[in-house]
Amino acid sequence: MSRSLSISPILDARALFKRAVVACLAGFAVVMATAGCAQSSDSSAEESGILAGTTTTAPTGSSTTTTEPEPDPFAGRTSEPPPTIVFDDSEADRIWFSPEEGQTPEEFSPDVLTRAELVEFEPLSDPIPYQWNAPRDGIDEAYAERVVRYLDHLERAVLAASVSRSPDDPRVLAAIGSFAADQAQLDIETVVAAISSERPPEFFDWSPVEVDDLTLVEVGTLWEDKVPCMKLAMALSWTHPTLGEQLTDVVRVYVQDASGWSINPSDWRLFASAVGTDPNLVWSCD
Repeated sequence: MSRSLSISPILDARALFKRAVVACLAGFAVVMATAGCAQSSDSSAEESGILAGTTTTAPTGSSTTTTEPEPDPFAGRTSEPPPTIVFDDSEADRIWFSPEEGQTPEEFSPDVLTRAELVEFEPLSDPIPYQWNAPRDGIDEAYAERVVRYLDHLERAVLAASVSRSPDDPRVLAAIGSFAADQAQLDIETVVAAISSERPPEFFDWSPVEVDDLTLVEVGTLWEDKVPCMKLAMALSWTHPTLGEQLTDVVRVYVQDASGWSINPSDWRLFASAVGTDPNLVWSCD
């Protein structure tokens, strides 16, 4: 049974910014997409001298025309590594296995980042699996918002880890699968891989993205094994250090198809996302 679907790339708030930073990939243009693309792609920017810091002259008969470079929205920003936080994760230690004394995280969990490594960057609350059970009367907006906020924190933690460690660290890449699936996972892997290529890490925007006006559009199941699914419409808001306050509407689909993740006890993963308010933009839960 195949779960591979043809869905337009994720357009999630932070992801958009990340993509703008990476290559302005049209499509992931949600919240952070506006942040770095300006009006051209990286390739066109290089041709016009935007990234190279030069001007381009094009011969027109016997004269030349000089094109002034577009202002770089990242100009003047200084290098800022991912901020670390102090977060009490002792409750999780009671539930999940912990490294033995003297054991490194890599020795304890060679395949994926540990919770302890991720909470250095973002708080990951509610680690107890049964606390993530859907309400008896069914999924409601309060539960859906809780899932979204947790997965957003988890995504930011993994992205911060990719900057702090290495974008091609296999344990970082494996952690993406804890909160994203299918096309969403592929898109975020692209973002992580490019974090240190087109733009250096200091251009990543660490300001938080807020979830506003969340609406539960649809609840259902997917595939033959009836995986729980929910479609949400929401507004994402954040403040970009150069562009100021930003607001983007998105529609997202989440599936509860994971199991056994100590870094994601909710078992929900982002499946698809698109910019806009039309609930038909992404896959339906049916």
